[in-house]
Amino acid sequence: MESENISRETLQEKVQSFLSNGGEIKKQNKPARKRPKKAATAKKRPAGKRRPILTSWAMIGVKQGTKLTCKLSEKVELIVCSDVTMESEVHIKGRKPRRFLGVMASELYVREYLKKPVKSPQGWDVFILPQKYKGKSESVHDRYTRVV
Repeated sequence: MESENISRETLQEKVQSFLSNGGEIKKQNKPARKRPKKAATAKKRPAGKRRPILTSWAMIGVKQGTKLTCKLSEKVELIVCSDVTMESEVHIKGRKPRRFLGVMASELYVREYLKKPVKSPQGWDVFILPQKYKGKSESVHDRYTRVV
């Protein structure tokens, strides 16, 4: 069949004559090739996917000056120095306070002082926030998993 350029008016005339002769035009409900919608069916956060990296105390709602206690010893206290970064200061009774950037470095220092080494320190399971959640004390990691 040869391809011809048909004007809109002649096309309308041909459609009208086809319909008047008893022809029917079937409408397709679905397009022939349709991509599946991934965004509509996606869950909020599938299991096993990474959360954003904890880069500031403000991400989990901890303010500057907050005092966190340590699970390992009652002599150890962690004070948040900046809510924009993870900077904190470790206070051990009888020692000069030291500043660290991040809870992992703080945990290493505390474990070195207490002589309780661990192969892979995480930092956020050791320090406990002063505010309780549902009547229970909450670690940094518990707050992170709940908030982020």
